[in-house]
Order: sequence, then C-alpha cells, then structure tokens
Amino acid sequence: MKVPAMIWVVAGFVGWAAAFGAIYGLHGIGCAYGWGAVPIGPTNLHRVVQVGAWLAFLPPLLLLALWLRRRRAQANEGGSTRWLALVGETTAWAGFAATVITFAPTATTSVCV
Repeated sequence: MKVPAMIWVVAGFVGWAAAFGAIYGLHGIGCAYGWGAVPIGPTNLHRVVQVGAWLAFLPPLLLLALWLRRRRAQANEGGSTRWLALVGETTAWAGFAATVITFAPTATTSVCV
C-alpha cells in the first residue's frame, strides 16, 4: 500500500504534537503524584521521566527527516511528487527542530511550580 504524499508533509509536526502531548501529560502526572520529591542521583524522578521522554522522541524524528531527505533525492525531477517530497522533508526538519527547542527547558527549568 502506497502512503499518500500529503501524509509525509505533516509527519514531522505530528511527531512534535505526539511529543508535546506525551511530555505535557507526564508533567501533569508527575506533579500530581509528587515525582519531584523522589530523588534520583543529582536530580529527581520527574525530571528523569520528562527528559527521557523528550530524548526518546528525538531519534525517530531525526530518522524521519533523514529518510524524507533520501526520498526527495530519489523523487522524479519536477512535478508535484518532487515538490511534496521537498515540503515533507522541510516540515520534518522543522518538526525535529521544534521538538529540540520546545522541550529543551524540561532539562533545566523547575518541574512543578
């Protein structure tokens, strides 16, 4: 079964949205259950879970962007196929960058305010 090209156009931001939902949900659960008070080495359980979730989303998003780069390089010259491949690759890189930038503060800021 061939996946429609428009799916790849939104895939990067769908990945970012999944990361956002997961990390935000874990934040709420961690605050509600007091994970910030459970020490783990120099930090606490809440930060470990959030940073772990953030880091778990980065490799799949990076692999998606790299795969879409290869897919674009193999696309036919001209036409909508190559254009959609370029847009898909670009939005995948943007989704990866948004994931890096948006969730980087989970490693440094206070967990429950």
